[in-house]
Amino acid sequence: MNNYIKIVHIILLFFLLIAKTEAGEVFYSTEPIKAEIPDSTKIDELREILVYEETRPAAPGFFREILYWIGDIIRLIFSDKGAIPYIRYLIITAFLIFVIVKLFNIKVNSLMYSKKEINSINISELDASMKSTDLEEMLKKALGDKNYRIAIRLMYIKLLKQLSDHEIIRWEKQKTNFDYRYEIKEEQLRSEFDTLSNTYDYVWYGNFSVSESYFTHIKNDFFKLYKQIGKKEE
Repeated sequence: MNNYIKIVHIILLFFLLIAKTEAGEVFYSTEPIKAEIPDSTKIDELREILVYEETRPAAPGFFREILYWIGDIIRLIFSDKGAIPYIRYLIITAFLIFVIVKLFNIKVNSLMYSKKEINSINISELDASMKSTDLEEMLKKALGDKNYRIAIRLMYIKLLKQLSDHEIIRWEKQKTNFDYRYEIKEEQLRSEFDTLSNTYDYVWYGNFSVSESYFTHIKNDFFKLYKQIGKKEE
């Protein structure tokens, strides 16, 4: 049995050597190489058929350059390099705020007041330092134009001026109505002043649209307090 296996191994080895020898053999041709040169007429015909021209892409127009520029910005916005993700979130947040403001018709000026400013008054352009004649003239014009919101502001300034003239308060430009209320010693006067101050805040800082009937009611309250302050001088 062992002899049989050895014989098989010898036969396989023999065939492997033959196959390797045949694969490694290289045959060279002994025939001379003949170079064929094409006819000159044929070369000229090929030159006419095959036209070699260098075609360059046309330069992009102005509109296409703008599109490329916008595309670069968009790719930059949506990339994750450096602080770009944070800038992207800021842009998205600003856009959402813009949509909300436009959708609900929110007045930006009203958002710029702090809680303290909305609940108080800080006399700026029109204040109690103006002359009484000028104040009355402006109030008369506001009533003639039926601009009741401006009229209420002017009546409130007139109230501060009257309180200051009677030395009930000490008017200063930087003070608020909260500052003035603590200067009023008489409890009833302070209570009525608080009521008109709240009305003023509601109308002026709340951008409240004032009807004629509502203004008539408020006007009576103001003039009632004017009269009460005037009596203190008697």
